[in-house]
Amino acid sequence: MKKSRSITFRKITRAFYLLGVVFLLAGMFLSVANIPAQAGSIPDGAAQATRLPPSNPVKPPSVQPPAPKPPVVEPISPGPSDPGSAPQGPGAQNLNRGPSSMATPALRSNPSIMATMAPGASVAFTQADYCYDGPAGEIEATVVINLPENVSQARLSTDWYIVWPRTGAIVHNYFTPDQVFEDGDTYTITGQWPGIDQWVEGNTVEIHFGAQLIDMDLSGPISEADGLDVYYNGRCNASPDLQLSSVCQDDGSTLWTLSNPAYIPVAYSYTVNGQPGGSGTIAARGSTTFTTTGVSTVVVTFDDGVGGKRTVTATSEDCGGSELEPLSLDHACTAAGITWTVTNDNDVAVSIDWDLDDGDETGSLSVPANSSISVVSSADTDSAHTLTVTWSGGSDTDTSLAGECTLEEAELVVRYSCIEDTETIQWQVSNESTVDTTFTWSLDGGAQSAPVAIVAGETIDVTTSSSGAHTLVVTWSTGTASASSEEGFCVGEEPPTISLSHDCADEEGYIDWFATNDSDEDIDVEWSFDDGDQTGTVTIEAGATVLLYTSIGGEHTMQVTHSGGIVVTDASEEDECGLPFLDLTLDHACTAAGITWTVNNPNPFTVDVEWDLDGTQTGGPLTVPANGSISVVSSPDTESAHVLTVTYEGGAGSVTDESEADECSVGEAVLEVLYSCIDDTETIQWQVRNTGTAATNFTWSLDGGAANASFIGIGQTINVTTSSSGAHTLAVTWSTGTASATSDEEFCTIEQPPAITLDHACADEEGYIDWFASNESDEDVEVEWSFDDGDQTGTVTIEAGDTVVLYTSVGGEHTMQVTYDDDIVVTDESVAEECGMPVIEPLDVGYACVLGENTLTWTVTNTNDFPVTFNWALDGGAWSTDLVVAANSSLSGFTTSTSTTAHVMQVRWYNAVDAVDGQVERASPADACVEITPPPPPSLSLEYVCIGTTTNLQWTAVNDGEDSVAFTWVKDLGEADEESGSDSAPANGERDFLVTNNDGHTVTITWSTETGTLSVSRTSPAGICDVTTTTVTVTPPTTTVTVTPGTSTATTTVTTTPGTTTVTTTPGTTTPETGITTVPGTENPPAVGGFQGSSTPGPTSTPIATVGVPITGQGESAAVSPATGGDLSRATGMALWQQILFNGGLLFLGMALIFEGLGRKFR
Repeated sequence: MKKSRSITFRKITRAFYLLGVVFLLAGMFLSVANIPAQAGSIPDGAAQATRLPPSNPVKPPSVQPPAPKPPVVEPISPGPSDPGSAPQGPGAQNLNRGPSSMATPALRSNPSIMATMAPGASVAFTQADYCYDGPAGEIEATVVINLPENVSQARLSTDWYIVWPRTGAIVHNYFTPDQVFEDGDTYTITGQWPGIDQWVEGNTVEIHFGAQLIDMDLSGPISEADGLDVYYNGRCNASPDLQLSSVCQDDGSTLWTLSNPAYIPVAYSYTVNGQPGGSGTIAARGSTTFTTTGVSTVVVTFDDGVGGKRTVTATSEDCGGSELEPLSLDHACTAAGITWTVTNDNDVAVSIDWDLDDGDETGSLSVPANSSISVVSSADTDSAHTLTVTWSGGSDTDTSLAGECTLEEAELVVRYSCIEDTETIQWQVSNESTVDTTFTWSLDGGAQSAPVAIVAGETIDVTTSSSGAHTLVVTWSTGTASASSEEGFCVGEEPPTISLSHDCADEEGYIDWFATNDSDEDIDVEWSFDDGDQTGTVTIEAGATVLLYTSIGGEHTMQVTHSGGIVVTDASEEDECGLPFLDLTLDHACTAAGITWTVNNPNPFTVDVEWDLDGTQTGGPLTVPANGSISVVSSPDTESAHVLTVTYEGGAGSVTDESEADECSVGEAVLEVLYSCIDDTETIQWQVRNTGTAATNFTWSLDGGAANASFIGIGQTINVTTSSSGAHTLAVTWSTGTASATSDEEFCTIEQPPAITLDHACADEEGYIDWFASNESDEDVEVEWSFDDGDQTGTVTIEAGDTVVLYTSVGGEHTMQVTYDDDIVVTDESVAEECGMPVIEPLDVGYACVLGENTLTWTVTNTNDFPVTFNWALDGGAWSTDLVVAANSSLSGFTTSTSTTAHVMQVRWYNAVDAVDGQVERASPADACVEITPPPPPSLSLEYVCIGTTTNLQWTAVNDGEDSVAFTWVKDLGEADEESGSDSAPANGERDFLVTNNDGHTVTITWSTETGTLSVSRTSPAGICDVTTTTVTVTPPTTTVTVTPGTSTATTTVTTTPGTTTVTTTPGTTTPETGITTVPGTENPPAVGGFQGSSTPGPTSTPIATVGVPITGQGESAAVSPATGGDLSRATGMALWQQILFNGGLLFLGMALIFEGLGRKFR
């Protein structure tokens, strides 16, 4: 029996042991599995819970991770190197790197923390692979960090190593910077460049850089890696092609960009439409820009770095260019003939096409920004020429006149003389014309000399020769000249001799110049005084002396030439013979200062003067320059006559000048520019007229050219210049204003514009006039017409040979004017009684009340198609002056009267011959205007309430009126957090317009009424929506806490520590009845509907659930995990099962021990 029981107890014991172990293992499995909480499903038909974020969330206990260790970088073994297969030149791929060339820093994964790649995260080097020919030393590479929006920070792992040359395995230089990087940050890696002296033919010196982003825990990469290779292959200087691109600008120009992708500077030059555009050098990896206009073809020529040239070509699109400032075109007489110059005042280069004489010569070129260039020259100066320049958006034309630049030809003369006391001949060339030139010479048929420049009036010693017979020949562009010495010249016997002398003349201050023939034969001589200032020819008989010239005293030179080229010179000194005194002159002119007197000194020396004006003002001494003038004095009194006397020493001793009264009345000058076509020519005469009340100085310029000074008197019209036909602009500037006029493109051309004539006739309907315009040309013409100075206007196209009716007007005195071809004006007029007047429809009289002023205004209305003249009388009073009411309109407010008494208004009107044509009366009663009481102004009120379960406040504008009201609002005016805005409150409604926090704020709303603005303000107390707290003690094993709805709604938070539960109630939208039941043996009660729970860390603390507030009328809710956001109902069940299994396992083990004891007892 005992043995049977013992066996039974042993079996039961084993069973309990087995169940206990199974339960314990299951419980341990559930605790180790660490399965995240999943959102539980709600049974079909159950109310869906509303999950709200906690208004006062309590953070779960923070766990400090262990200090991170530096990442362990996994070196990557280099692959075999094959020096013989190393690619050469820029862009070579893989170089010497083999498989290792793709390597970038690789991080060992921390098995306890796994990093994941972050989409959008990247690291990139700022340079592409490049060739470097520098010596050994440090070399840098820079990377840029790019992070997506959901990754705020990251760390960086870098690597560099020498690919070749190396003596063994590649040595990696891994490094992880301590710093934290954000989006857009950069980091520079420094490596050691081996130097180009390591290079050998067939291999490539190379260094490799790598970089990769890793996460903040240093657990692994979050981006792909990037690499950079710097190499030297023996020929870095071979540059790649320059890159040329263009883009249109807002101003219509084309912006060109020329980029250099090479790592060396590149010299370049470019042309635009075949014309030189510019040149320069682009820095390594740099770029440059330039601009053109219109469709431009740019050809860039550049050095290829190895002794050759390459080109790149591109053509731009037409970018418009309508905003360009017009180019200007002018011409000048040059040695080449007539040369045209185009000026570009724009900030961009402008491409142009040019045409000379309707296609005789054409071309294209580019005009640089803010500069001028010569376009073309014509050597034919005897004929007229026309050059037209066109560009994108405009054109310009300039015409030269026939013979305008016919140049005087240079005239050279060859002379010779014997150098005293020698037998050497001096040869000279003189330029006796007004044209500079260059020449060459040869002596006795020898070699031509180098070109020699000689200016007008100059004499040059060109060479010498021995005595005897010689010939010197000079040659220049338009002629030749020569002179020959005789066989015995400058040898032994002297040639005929002419001597020069001078002496003071009988009249003080003058010099007589004499020439004496000391030979025994008559000699013809040419004389020149002061380098050609005076010249002459005379024959001096043998042994005779002649007076060549009498000059004033001073420093002078006399020169005579005779016997084929012998030159004799005599000179006087500066103070010799004194100087004659020439009397000074005095004149005056109207200037901005009034009347200004000027004294003129014709003497070749200065003169000191003193002056006296009207015996009331004196001054001096003043020094008048030699052969010059100075202003002596000005009088601002232009209304009176004045007398100025200037005194000096010498001559007459004084000079006097008088001005007349009002001669220069100072007013304001008003200038206008006029132009007209000179008859039977294509020449425009430009004039300036002074219509003001003051004379003035002014400057003028044609087509933006040089400024020219001039003076114009009151009422004067002066011709200032002429120009060719076509478009030109003359601008004038004076002290108080500017004026300009511009001729049209076709103005003053030989072809006459189409002719338009005007006429008028009485219409079929009595009292009206028809106005006609006829086109007598053979082409259609568009005209603009204006009736009575713009009272009626219109535009019409008149076909060739056709006549149209422009307008039908009432009879009387009128003017019709038509304008066509931009500036041609034709006018026609009718007389006062022509065609009579139409019947006048009666005028109508009315009145209107002026509220609040007890007055009314009177109005007359005209329904006729023409204006009507009328006058009026109020209450039998006098008739007013004549007034005019326009056609088909009203004249309001021609008078007013009181509205508290009765009135009678009479109005009468007149026909074309000023006869009364009709009369009307209108009466106003005493109560015509009753004061109307305006409606009350709109009124708003301002309210605020706490929002639901939050501590925020909703501000509302309430409108009790019948109309919507627009308002503006401002919060905390003048404070740092001031806000403002606008909104509208509907009629008999309210508008929520602002949400604020619980800190306390002042809000003001303002709206407008007919009488002004109204406003209302309210201030919310700080903390008006604050949280209240209640503490409830919970005693294990089971405690129920019930929250009963009270006067305010609430969301309740329960914080549980062993034995204590704190219940916090916050104002909300509803307060449910909620029970809390603690589970025995746990420190954290399961979360229930209507509460937010959080537990204080304990020995087995786990995150507590946040429970959403149930929908009103429903008792269902779901616990939400603060860690994952999932429903904790299933997680709570999991924790309960863990405890059941653990406790069950312990219970079964305990039972096993009991039965094992019983089994021993019955053995």
